[in-house]
Formats: sequence, C-alpha cells, structure tokens
Amino acid sequence: MNLSRITSWFPIVLMAILAILLYWLTNVIRFSSERPATMDDEPDYIIYRFQVRHFDDKGFLSNILHGETITHYAYNRTATIVEPIILHRSKEQKSAYRITATTGLTDENLREVALVDDVKMIRQPVYGQSATLLTEQIQYNHTTGIAKTEVPVTVISGNNRIFGQRLRVDTRNNSLILEGQVTATFLPYSSTIEKE
Repeated sequence: MNLSRITSWFPIVLMAILAILLYWLTNVIRFSSERPATMDDEPDYIIYRFQVRHFDDKGFLSNILHGETITHYAYNRTATIVEPIILHRSKEQKSAYRITATTGLTDENLREVALVDDVKMIRQPVYGQSATLLTEQIQYNHTTGIAKTEVPVTVISGNNRIFGQRLRVDTRNNSLILEGQVTATFLPYSSTIEKE
C-alpha cells in the first residue's frame, strides 16, 4: 500500500518540480533580455596608417581620407580618427582641397567626418591664389563635397585676413560662404601684416 501511494503522488511531484524549473527558467531569460547591453568602450578594431578612397558615380576619384589610426566602436557604430587628412579634387580640376585636424569622428560608413582641434583647410587652385581656413571644428560630407562649421573661422589669402562666425564651403562648385559678423583686412601684396 505504501508503494501505491508513492506512485500515485509521483506525477504530481514531477509536475511541481517541472513547474518550479519552468518558472526559474523564464525569470532567468526575462532578466537577461531586460538587462541593458553593456556600453563597452573597447574598440572592435583599430587600423593603423589607413587610407579610404571615395569615387563618384562615374568612377572618378573624388576624395581620399587617411590618417594615423582609425578606431571603431561597435556599441555606437562610430570611429575616431587620429590626425585625419582629407584630400579633395574637383572633377573639372579647378582646385584641390586639403583638410587636416588633430582628431576626426565619423560613422561606420565614413560619409561625414567631424574634424576637431586645429582644423586647417587649404584650397589650392590651379590658377590664382590659394586660401587657408583655420577653425576648431568642421563637418565634411564626401558625398556632397560640403564642408561647414558653426564656430569662428579665419580665412587667409596672401596678406588678406577674413574673420567670420560660420562657414560653408562647396568644394565641387568652388564656393565659400562666410556668415554672421564678418570682418576683413585687405592689404596690398607689397605690405605685410605685423605679427601680434
């Protein structure tokens, strides 16, 4: 009689154990899925002395991005570039642009690069005088060829100095627009500006 009592309770005890295990398993799974992903700031790859070439829709080389290192972070799909240099030449070969900075920030597609700290943009026309732009940050989009900034800019061309609050450069049309309060100093080529 004792054995029949155990066998009659066995399915109930087994179901209770399975119910407890199922409850525990669902809580473990729910807890692990609700837990936020770790914002691990470890890079997933680092490339040294890299070069990326961008071509237009007709296959012409439009610009080159290179730098000392590019460090990619998977958690936010961004990359940090040390000492980035962007070289852009217009299709018509009217001018070339060289943009340098201390640091660059970009997304994983490298379409737009934010150049930060000691930014220098040099326009080297085939004919005429070159111009140098100095600022602390600039956004460059290689698909549109637009470089822009919302921080103060100094444009130097020969002895001429132009200061503006915002800037937009269209490298494809070779145009430069300074906005905000703009001041300028124009001197003849024989004069020199005293160093401050």
